Formats: sequence, structure tokens, C-alpha cells
Amino acid sequence: MVSCKSKLNYYQNRKVIKEACELNFHIKDTVVVGGIYSNCMEYSSFNLIEKDNCYDKFDMHLNFDKVTFTQEQRIRYYEMQGCMKSMKMILKGVLIQDEKSEYGHLGSNNSELEVLEIVYFGKVKSSKIKTPKI
Repeated sequence: MVSCKSKLNYYQNRKVIKEACELNFHIKDTVVVGGIYSNCMEYSSFNLIEKDNCYDKFDMHLNFDKVTFTQEQRIRYYEMQGCMKSMKMILKGVLIQDEKSEYGHLGSNNSELEVLEIVYFGKVKSSKIKTPKI
């Protein structure tokens, strides 16, 4: 495993893509992407680390059907269940986006990453709901 803090720029001779606009040229290609996975109940999304003009165009559903989790990865994945949770990840997979298709729960995502390999699974972070002061 590698760390997102390690400034990993390449994995197996593939650039780690961290900006969404770069994905426009890689639909149906195998890519290595660095992003943040967030989850709330049955809704989840994976977005790339760097925000750019294309950030909202690639709100990805992660399809883990072709991956075998290690015990540690399985524990972290189950920690993600619930709300207000996030985790940094670097994943290798096939990017799928078709304007006629919907992805994720009730079509809440506009693209999908068919994950082939987990390069890095970060620690699960929990956020607190901010309540307004009255």
C-alpha cells in the first residue's frame, strides 16, 4: 500500500489522475485515480482530490464487484457505512460514463468506476453535523 501523503504521481507506469477535467479523455479507459469516497446510508460518491471546472461532471459510483478486499480493507469499508464518513483512496479501474445511464442508488451518480485494484485505502474520517447557533 502507498499513502496519499507520499505524493504518489504514478502507479504501474500510469499517472494518478487527481483532477476531474483529465478524465474527459479517459472514458472507457483503465485509469488510476486519487480521490475521496464519501457515504451516507445507501448514497455514496467518489470525487477526485483537486476541484476544477469538471468536478461535478464526475461524481462516481464505485463498483467493487471485481475486487477482493483484504481483511483490513473490508473493516475500513464497513466503517464507512452510516453518514458523514469519508476516506481518501487511490484506485485503479475502468471509467464508465454514458449520458443515457444513471449510476449508484436511484441514479444519484453521473459516472462509475469499475474498480480493478485498490492501490490505497485511507483511514475513515467522521465529520460532525454543524448546528447553527441560535
